[in-house]
Amino acid sequence: MGNITEPFKVKLIIGFLFVHERELVKAKEVLQSKFGDIDKESPIFSFDYTTYYNKEMGENICRQYVSFSKPVYADDTADIKIFTNLLEEKLSLKGKRKINIDPGYVDYSKLILSTTKDATYRVYLKYGIYAQATLFYKDKTFTPWEWTYADYKSEIAIKFFNEVRDCYSEGMHTTVKYFAPYGPHFQIKKFTYNRSVVIFMLFFLLGPFALPWLWHSPKFNKAAKIILTVVVLIYTVILVVPLVGVVLWFIENADAVRRVFISVTQ
Repeated sequence: MGNITEPFKVKLIIGFLFVHERELVKAKEVLQSKFGDIDKESPIFSFDYTTYYNKEMGENICRQYVSFSKPVYADDTADIKIFTNLLEEKLSLKGKRKINIDPGYVDYSKLILSTTKDATYRVYLKYGIYAQATLFYKDKTFTPWEWTYADYKSEIAIKFFNEVRDCYSEGMHTTVKYFAPYGPHFQIKKFTYNRSVVIFMLFFLLGPFALPWLWHSPKFNKAAKIILTVVVLIYTVILVVPLVGVVLWFIENADAVRRVFISVTQ
């Protein structure tokens, strides 16, 4: 049986399709207020790979990719996809989208896109959102699959996502000491699997300072973590308040305590 490990965060990327840059600017403003600063942007280039979007969006569609500096968890992209769908609707005109917003992520070995459509090469995440493997990293570059969209196979796209991966790599190297074949990998320490050890740390050793071990442990479900957190905080207050009272009493009665101590030791 393989060990369960803490999932490592990934780099959020978004692809835009648009005709007028004003919609692109509006979308970027909203997304940055929600997900943090954009740290890299590809050149804007013509999207002439298909006419699929022309009826809805018009002619002369352009493509741009961006990446965000703040890392996310891979399964967060399902929630992000729902948010970008709502943003597309907000920026639409008379029921027609003026911009198409496709979120996904880059890590050491792959580029994944989020989609609402199922297929043989897509994996369900949650909330009706699927993950599509779009590029994989091999021989020092991203490489397309047979089903990869044409614009994601383009020289501009491959160059940009290689740079995004390099940016991701540099950021992770500054904070992580554990490396798997494709990059940093944080292994949950084995003691966090042991419920007894975690409970002991919570109530007899570290108190509330052991809460990070509790929340990283896969042996406790979310409800148990919340209950234990509340109990530990209450338990800490119950212990600390009397202790503070005792310390204050000793401070206020320091002279009397000193006299008693001297009389006992003489």
